[in-house]
Amino acid sequence: MKAARRHFRLQQAKHATLAAAALAVAAIVLAVTAELLDLGEIWRWLTLLLLALPMLVGIGFALRLHEQIRSLQRRFDASRQRRDELQRVNQRLEQELAKRVDYERRLAYQANYDDLTRLPNRGLALDRLAQSIKRARRLNAKVLGMFIDLDPFKQVNDSLGHPAAERLQREAAARLTEVHREADTVARLGGDEFLLICPDVDTVGSAEGLAENVLAALSPPFLVDNQEFLVRASIGLAFFPADGNDPEQLLKNADVALYRAKDQGRNRFSFFTREMDLAAQQRLMLESHLRHAVDAGELRLVYQPILALADARVVGLEALLRWQSPHLGPVDPTEFIPLAEDTGMIHELTRWVLEHAVSQAATWPREHPLRLTVNISPKEFALPERLIETLMPLLGQGRLPADRLELELTEGLLVQDQPATGNALDYLNERGIRLCVDDFGSGQSALVLLQRYPFDALKIDRRTIQGIARDPADAALVRAILAMAGALGIETVADGVETEAQAEFLRRHGCHYAQGYRFGAALEADEVAGFLAAIAPVRA
Repeated sequence: MKAARRHFRLQQAKHATLAAAALAVAAIVLAVTAELLDLGEIWRWLTLLLLALPMLVGIGFALRLHEQIRSLQRRFDASRQRRDELQRVNQRLEQELAKRVDYERRLAYQANYDDLTRLPNRGLALDRLAQSIKRARRLNAKVLGMFIDLDPFKQVNDSLGHPAAERLQREAAARLTEVHREADTVARLGGDEFLLICPDVDTVGSAEGLAENVLAALSPPFLVDNQEFLVRASIGLAFFPADGNDPEQLLKNADVALYRAKDQGRNRFSFFTREMDLAAQQRLMLESHLRHAVDAGELRLVYQPILALADARVVGLEALLRWQSPHLGPVDPTEFIPLAEDTGMIHELTRWVLEHAVSQAATWPREHPLRLTVNISPKEFALPERLIETLMPLLGQGRLPADRLELELTEGLLVQDQPATGNALDYLNERGIRLCVDDFGSGQSALVLLQRYPFDALKIDRRTIQGIARDPADAALVRAILAMAGALGIETVADGVETEAQAEFLRRHGCHYAQGYRFGAALEADEVAGFLAAIAPVRA
């Protein structure tokens, strides 16, 4: 419409110009005629007037045409500016669109892949496992799920730092990628856990071969910051459809088999069985009841006397945790303590034991300044500040003196040899708290490390003590431990002494203290006062 209007105006200007030109020509013709015919002055003026009129009309139309041309130029310039602006807007939109596409691509990658190893993450792994199961269901085939857990990432992280542990994880992922088949999927589920999805694995022998390939790939040492680390892999294997009819169930059962492999000593694999499933269900039930044991008042402490072998004086009492569940009955500490350590509930149990043991020991008669011995889980030294914050307010200021408290730590804690552990033990020692190595001689002894830590005593493992009267090897081991402790100036305690023959052997070879059924069973908390009243006072 606007273009038609502009065209009409241009035609008007054109016609007006032609008319003005025609008038000008007529005026000129009239002027020439008047001059030739000598018509007089009036005709000359009339001719000039007729000549001026078209000139004025032409000038007017020329001015109007000029203005229209300028208007058209302005519109053209404005149109060009809008076009340029649209081009700039389009360029910005294209750039924003490219950024959005790249952002969405990165989001999709992050949602499906692990940033550290570039392997599929848990979400994508479950999706691929589901696709493999659908295909296997359609073809009446099998799928093998291989759950892999690797050590010692925590040790590398603690000793060399997080970047070194990440390099170790990337190297482990690369080795797993090298040994998997083309149809398989290697995924990182998180931390040091990996999943290998193997379709079309029909036999146990084929699954064993794949698992052995994984163990072989991970067995060469890993070199990180010029230090060699040996990775120990635990592998749990589960088949579709026998061990799980959907991805979640198959992965869960492979995880159950993984824990069986860990319990058997690591660096091995284990197939899922229905017995494992039953054990896992029992473990879940035990965990559920344990979470409520403290608040429900189901825990209690008993105390086992510790005697000096030389004169049978009672020198201390060890606090032992007991759990009487109204649903499960009495639960053995060897069942619920490892469970508490695995689930993190050990911190709550440790706090409860320390608070109640110190509170009860503070009420013991002053004429019997006995030592209170409490066993502390190595898990507490993953964050020793928390243990110290729990413990220190319980001591002194009218409560139990620090020098009457003895903490027992398993020798496995020494083997880890962590700086934070050493600092915490030095702090506790400086505050006057006694430190004792528990279960010494159980297989993880690190004798040289005893000199690095301020231990006051070591307790010989009960299984070693029970064999000294009939097994020459156990007898020789106990003699060596006693001699070594004597050379280091460390007191010794024998645990699990049940016969007089064992007690006599220990006296003869210089053991300081002993505890066990030979000297009496553990006492309930309300029996301690009567027990102490029946014995002669002892010196601090």
